[in-house]
Amino acid sequence: MKSGLRWNNVRELLNTGNAIAIHDVKTLAVNDVDSLVKHFGIAQQITQQALAGRRVKFLAEPNGNKTYLAAAMQFPDIQTITAQSGASVLIPYQVASDLHKTTLERVFVNHPTQAKDLVLRAQSMAPKDRPAVHLGVHETDREWAEFLLWLNNTYGKDGQDNIWFPSQEEYYEYHYYRQHCAINVSRQGDEIKIKVKFPNQPYFYYPALTLNIPGLKMKMIKSVTSNASVTGLSYGDFGDGISINLDARQHLFTHADHYVKKYLSKKSKSSLADAYYHIGALKNNEQKQELLKMLP
Repeated sequence: MKSGLRWNNVRELLNTGNAIAIHDVKTLAVNDVDSLVKHFGIAQQITQQALAGRRVKFLAEPNGNKTYLAAAMQFPDIQTITAQSGASVLIPYQVASDLHKTTLERVFVNHPTQAKDLVLRAQSMAPKDRPAVHLGVHETDREWAEFLLWLNNTYGKDGQDNIWFPSQEEYYEYHYYRQHCAINVSRQGDEIKIKVKFPNQPYFYYPALTLNIPGLKMKMIKSVTSNASVTGLSYGDFGDGISINLDARQHLFTHADHYVKKYLSKKSKSSLADAYYHIGALKNNEQKQELLKMLP
């Protein structure tokens, strides 16, 4: 019954694709850039030791203290930043840069109805003008869980399926890949080969990309396959073509296997839901089918 998260809690969060960020650091000199930079380094060492090598590249401004932003610009590991004011509003269709070291605005709300209003307002706008809804929340309750359920049922996989709900860290990586991936397309007879080379960036953890290919429809395709580097693969008709989602995270199968074993050791509705969630992220292959056979 601790008042905050423990490292085991953080590991569980990371397993489900959530992000971590530097926020407050343990120094009294919170208005001294050099002190903050020093303590960023200390925080990195602690995190790296506790999380098997993982490091933080995301800073969330604490208490409106702009000194943290200045320190982040001097600390190489920090690559993406969020703040409550004096930051850029993210409009995904209008971004020209790769957003490296860009501070993006988030909005703190007091109640889920305010969040719902922001979503509805954004959805009413044309995609090219639609801002990302970036929320800050310090405390949650059942009403927030119901808001997330509404998001899923309205715009998520059980609704229109036209919303993406990433952390800023994941969005930053995905956008960076869109800007810098090298894509080579070749054709041999009826076979089209697409080779994607991801840039090798420090502390990137979400290697994923969506390829939109015009002129093809699912009814024209016999099969879609990938090599072993791709661990998650989904595709379908989109607009005047098809959309292929590639996920190259190395630990997707490990996570799925872990949560299946966790369910088998202590069966519950929540552990079963966790197992199905992680299996669902895998591409369709023999490993996935073997895991599914172990569940009801």
